[in-house]
Amino acid sequence: MKSDKIILSIDVLLDERYNGEKSYEGASAVRTIYESEVDEFLDYADKEFDCQAAIEILKAIVLLHDDIEHRQIKEWIIDNFTLHKKLFTFPIEYLEDGEESVNPWLRKSNIYIEGNCVVNIILFVSLYNLLYFGQYHLPIQYRAKEEVDGYYEEAQDSDETTVFEELKVLLGIS
Repeated sequence: MKSDKIILSIDVLLDERYNGEKSYEGASAVRTIYESEVDEFLDYADKEFDCQAAIEILKAIVLLHDDIEHRQIKEWIIDNFTLHKKLFTFPIEYLEDGEESVNPWLRKSNIYIEGNCVVNIILFVSLYNLLYFGQYHLPIQYRAKEEVDGYYEEAQDSDETTVFEELKVLLGIS
C-alpha cells in the first residue's frame, strides 16, 4: 500500500511555494506553503555543508586514533559546539518518531521534504549528542557519575567501548 504523503525535494518545494498547485503521480494537490516555515527550514538546510565537513573531520580523527578519549575528539566537540547549538532543535522541530524520521516534516504546510537534503545535519546532531551528552569533552574525573541502587558510581569502561563502537557505526567505519 502506497503512502498518501507527499515528499518533495527542495527544488520542488521552492517551485511549489511560488506556483501553488502541483500534480504528484496523477493526483492533484493544492498546498499552502507557509513562507516563514520554509525560510526557517532553509536556515537549517544551509548548515548541511558545515555538518558534512565536521563529520569528515571526526571520521578522520576516529580512523587515525581509534580512541574515544583522544584529545582531538575533545577538541572536535568543543569546536563544533556553536554549530550544534544552531541545530540542536532540528530533530525536535522537523523529524517524527519511527521510520518517517528520515524525511523532515513541515507541520504547518503538512508536507515532507526529501531527507537526502539534510542527511548530514541528522547525522551530525546524532554524533554530537552521543559525544557531548556522554561528556567525552570533559576529563574522566569530572564526568557525572551514574546512580546505581542509591549509590553513585563511575560509568564502567565497557560503556566507553560500546559508545565508541556506536560512533564508528554512525560514521560508517565498521
